Amino acid sequence: MSPSKPLRQSIELSATTLSLTEGGSAGTFDVTLETPPAAGATATFSVTSGDSGAASVSPTTLTFDDSNYDTAQTVTVTPQDDSDGLDEDIDITISESSGYDADDMTVDVSVSDDDRSIIASRPSIVLDEGGSTDSFTVALETAPASGTSVSISVTSGDTGAVTVSPSTLTFDDSNYDTAKPVTLTPIEDDDANNESPTITLAVDGGGYIASNETVSVSVVDDESKSIRVSLLEIDLTEGGSDDSFTVKLSSDPVSSTDVSIVSADPDAVTVSPRTLTFTSANYETAQTVTVSPEDDDDPLAESVAITLSSTNSAYDADDVTVNISVAEDDAPPYGTIVLDGPDTLNLVEGGNAALFNVKIGGFVPKDWNVTVSVTNNDPGAILVSPTTLIFTPTNYEDSQTVRVVAQEDDDSIHESIPIVISATDGMSALKVGKQILVQDDDIPNETIILDSTDPLEIAAGGVGHFTVRLSGQPSENVTLALSASDDAITLDPTRLTFTPSDWIEAKRVKVSAGPLAGSGNEIYAITLSADGGIDTDDVQKTVRAIYTPPPDAKTIVVTLLPTDGERLRIDEDSSGRFTVGLEYHDEPPPTENVVVRLLHSNPDISLSPELLTFTPAPLANPSTAWAVWNETITVQVDARSDVDTQNDSDTISLTSDGFIERKLHIDIKDTTGNDWPMKAWALALPPPTVQDDATLRVHCKQDTPCYVYLDCGAQRDDSTYQGAIPDPIPARGSRVFTAQDIARHTGGLSWEGQGRLGCALRSPNAISAQVWTRSGDGVLVNNSAMIRSYPEGERHRADIESISSPDSPDKANIRIHCIAPVGDCTDTRLDCYDDYGTMYGVELGRIRRQIVHHLQSEELAMRILHRWNDLGLSCEVRSDNPFTVQVLSRTGGGGALVNNSASGN
Repeated sequence: MSPSKPLRQSIELSATTLSLTEGGSAGTFDVTLETPPAAGATATFSVTSGDSGAASVSPTTLTFDDSNYDTAQTVTVTPQDDSDGLDEDIDITISESSGYDADDMTVDVSVSDDDRSIIASRPSIVLDEGGSTDSFTVALETAPASGTSVSISVTSGDTGAVTVSPSTLTFDDSNYDTAKPVTLTPIEDDDANNESPTITLAVDGGGYIASNETVSVSVVDDESKSIRVSLLEIDLTEGGSDDSFTVKLSSDPVSSTDVSIVSADPDAVTVSPRTLTFTSANYETAQTVTVSPEDDDDPLAESVAITLSSTNSAYDADDVTVNISVAEDDAPPYGTIVLDGPDTLNLVEGGNAALFNVKIGGFVPKDWNVTVSVTNNDPGAILVSPTTLIFTPTNYEDSQTVRVVAQEDDDSIHESIPIVISATDGMSALKVGKQILVQDDDIPNETIILDSTDPLEIAAGGVGHFTVRLSGQPSENVTLALSASDDAITLDPTRLTFTPSDWIEAKRVKVSAGPLAGSGNEIYAITLSADGGIDTDDVQKTVRAIYTPPPDAKTIVVTLLPTDGERLRIDEDSSGRFTVGLEYHDEPPPTENVVVRLLHSNPDISLSPELLTFTPAPLANPSTAWAVWNETITVQVDARSDVDTQNDSDTISLTSDGFIERKLHIDIKDTTGNDWPMKAWALALPPPTVQDDATLRVHCKQDTPCYVYLDCGAQRDDSTYQGAIPDPIPARGSRVFTAQDIARHTGGLSWEGQGRLGCALRSPNAISAQVWTRSGDGVLVNNSAMIRSYPEGERHRADIESISSPDSPDKANIRIHCIAPVGDCTDTRLDCYDDYGTMYGVELGRIRRQIVHHLQSEELAMRILHRWNDLGLSCEVRSDNPFTVQVLSRTGGGGALVNNSASGN
């Protein structure tokens, strides 16, 4: 009997389908066997994924025997992340590998893709209405199915505010991640409202599933909400003719908008109509408003504000004001202004106030007020309060008090300031005034004058002298403290005292040099500092001690190339040279190398070489930094340019073991400005040491500061003195330079013994210059020549400078001569500027043909309401016909009459 065929065995599953999300949580199912394997046998099964890139399984092998065949074993299915945008269906297959006879079983797994989305490069965009376009780009995050195209629609939520181009974008699996641009164009409209449309990106076919993407757009409107009027100011005459202005809106109000028109004083000015209505149809059409002056009984002019306001809260325009000035047709009554006390009030700067009283008289005001103004012509010098006095019908007989206080300032100048009191409303009266004299409490700004700016040369162990005086008379005793930069130099005395009576007398200082002074070729400095009495910068006197080494000394010898004094002088962006050698007096020559080190501190200076080596015997291969001991090595000094206009300096120290240290001083001339055009001349400048006291006044003739470069030459040889003035001349202002200042700005050298100095003033700006010399007998002389006017457009102009103060002993007289070929010089005017650039103008009116108009400095001060100091006033004279002008000054030193008209332009 044959054996029977065994029954078919089977695999049992807890689930035959799973739904998963790409990149999300895993899913599971359980596996058991329906019947056990043969006794003692083991059944093995494989678990495989149909697409492991979409879903992976774990474990991949299951094992059962007859003891656990019905115990569930779990299989985990994990969805995998990919870069496409497709859903996947995967079969998980469980197959018998050995020890069991069963059909394969499958679990159907569906994986939903999570990658589909539309990507916009910018979430929000701001545009100006009617302005430039802007753009953003669009791409897909994942690829569509192979061989399919996806359309993305691009729509604007408000095409009246912004349009899009293109309106459709197409992507496929080859270009899905390539950004495509969308252009936004803002649309002009008539309203004044901002808009906020939304741009929507949506899938429009191609089987691609993705959420819509949006881009927020803000369109800033370019129309303002405002009320526009044709006139902001209107002049009327009381009881006279009407006038009018027009009104419209700047933008479409959308809804009907009323504009109310209100007069602040209907008794003075009335308006018609009182309301204007604007709509979308007529907002750009001008509507007329009539203003009418009303008659009254008072003699007062009125100023009335007409206010226009929108009554529509949706059209929130700012109010607009039209100012109406109503001139009085009734002549004001003639009265008088009466001041008590003296014509001049004396004050001390920072001290107690002065008071004076003001009254009006000559008539009785009925039902109006009288306004009196108090005008202060120099608020920086004095403070006046109140500046307006009101006299009413009830208090017109009372006096009103004005308080004047002298302000503190930083200068040491006594000041004279006019106060003008005038009737400005309610009556007509002649102007009256007070003159305020302010005594300054600051130390005067005099300067320290040395006999020479050249170095004082003294033999080591010897004695030298120099003298000192002040540039001007101090108001009290002045003490100068003297100190030396090194103990090798001693001074006698170390303090000098000048009094208001002996300030001009030069005082002698004894300078003693120690026995080793100058052994290193040092340059010493003596500093003179004012210690009370005046406020001025310190001044330095240079001392050069000449040291003669002993017979057994070893010295370093420095020679300039070319040999020119003891200092190396070079320009910025140029080079200089000197040689270095050794000198053995009674010493034998060296038996080993001698190294000389060159040290300096200025970073704008470079040396080549910086280390020098001298050898006992000649070298086989000579070098620029090496030489035999009895020869010299040449050193080159290069000076780089810097950003300032200051001259510079440096000191090179040359040292070597066993040798006396040597020092070489370098002067670096700043070259900024040496290529500027010549704009003025300053001639015949005496050196600082002569008895004649010279000053150079440079005037800036434009509305921005002026920069100046001094290009000077001596009278007797070809010596040049050049350098920039470090600080600019103030706009429309002037600066004064002494001979010592000029020497300092041109390299620190005096031209003593070379005659007088002539300077070309170079500048990129409009300048003029004058040289003033007060001779030893006190006569003030201008070294510069009657000025003829020149055409300036349709008018004629001439410039006069350095007009002496009305408070100076040097009395100035301005002579303007009309030389018109036909007619008179009408509309003649002076525009004057002080040294700080402040303008003061005066109308002279008509000067008849061939007549000379005289104007004294005192009269000029009263007419321009300003008193200046020293020679601190320059004027531009203009008229409609040709003229000449002279300034004649009778000096205080000896009564000499001099012409100080022309400047060295």
